Amino acid sequence: KDNRDKGKTFLITEMDAERAEYLAFSILHEIAMAKGQSETASGGMATLFAEGIEGIFKIPPDRAKPIFDELMSCVQIKTPSIERNLAPGDILEVTTRMRLKMEVIRLHIDFFTNGAA
Repeated sequence: KDNRDKGKTFLITEMDAERAEYLAFSILHEIAMAKGQSETASGGMATLFAEGIEGIFKIPPDRAKPIFDELMSCVQIKTPSIERNLAPGDILEVTTRMRLKMEVIRLHIDFFTNGAA
């Protein structure tokens, strides 16, 4: 089965540092809660990288929704004639949405992985 989003282009825009820091803290807090820990790890995006970006998918759905919405607010759809915020129906596959969220996180933590082997 072909991915129904094949051929679509998305533009991911980086958050400002304050917004990204708050989002990283929110994600880390929710991951800690999902693990049953009483304390949130500190360190912002560096800690998020160390925890593994897959940890975001361990957050309970009702608590993950605002985080997912914030991540997706960095994504626009781009065609030769338009560049706009996402609208319902722009993305047809769940896997596309998950990949875009991961790419938003990667954009914000990429400098922690540069030079690492």
